Amino acid sequence: MTVDLPLDLPLKDIKTLTSSEIQAIVIKALRLERNWCGCPGRPRQLLQIQRDVVIHQMQHLGSQWLVTLTRSQLAFQLSVISLKDGLCYRIADYSAVSMSFSAVLRSELVGTIVTIEYDGMQTDSAKASSSPFQSDKESYTDLIAHYEAVVPLNGFEFYISAEPVTNSLEPDDTLSILVFPQFIHQKGIGCILRLPLSKQMQPSSSTFKIPPRTTVDVICLGGMGRRAVWLRRHWETDNFELMRGNFSRDGSSKVRSLFPRDMALPFEIQNCFSLAFDEATGRVYVGLHTGGLYVVNF
Repeated sequence: MTVDLPLDLPLKDIKTLTSSEIQAIVIKALRLERNWCGCPGRPRQLLQIQRDVVIHQMQHLGSQWLVTLTRSQLAFQLSVISLKDGLCYRIADYSAVSMSFSAVLRSELVGTIVTIEYDGMQTDSAKASSSPFQSDKESYTDLIAHYEAVVPLNGFEFYISAEPVTNSLEPDDTLSILVFPQFIHQKGIGCILRLPLSKQMQPSSSTFKIPPRTTVDVICLGGMGRRAVWLRRHWETDNFELMRGNFSRDGSSKVRSLFPRDMALPFEIQNCFSLAFDEATGRVYVGLHTGGLYVVNF
């Protein structure tokens, strides 16, 4: 039996996992796949984490931590939220016009390594290091340029996951790119591209339909490129909808609403400002314009 799914693996050498541990991990992945691909598919749990500030960017670290970037009148604030108890730990404040970050969890016990990027520069703090993604980003740029003659990307916006692939038993040898039309008048077709890291191999792709006169505002693509979530805006009705996508290696794609239409939500979708997504656990983090933070578990 072959299971080609994102796995919620512990932060230790996978060679030390017992057969019973691997079996439990695989069963959990199969159950998540069934629920994620279900129609309508229903979240198992929806939790609120008390936050009174707007989260500009967030990234999960394993299953226990969430790194958030917020902004006050004076500075950006980088914090880590414990998902066990909801406690927030401030790391540092930064005075900058614009700012983004990348984060990697080295160990559940040791903590995090965080890289701060702003205005094209990088800075290190007591809990920062050089970016673990910098060399990958540079090589990805060259890789995309190599395939542009094969897969034209003019007039489209493409998104690459910023997360390292750590939730697979086998090393991933492809780069997954999620592609959307750049303008609302373009043909309603989205695409998931899989570009081999070895340029001797051929790229593959699969498409999915997008309703006319819609655009995508916020996107999160999983590290393995198997699942994604995004915020879609319908310009004719000015309605917003959170979407979920499932992209199999065999070329099939399934795109559905993240929530069933009959599900009552404690927030309004149009207030969504930022997203984070863990494809191995099916956990979606929704940050709101109003300052709220919700965790959706599939």
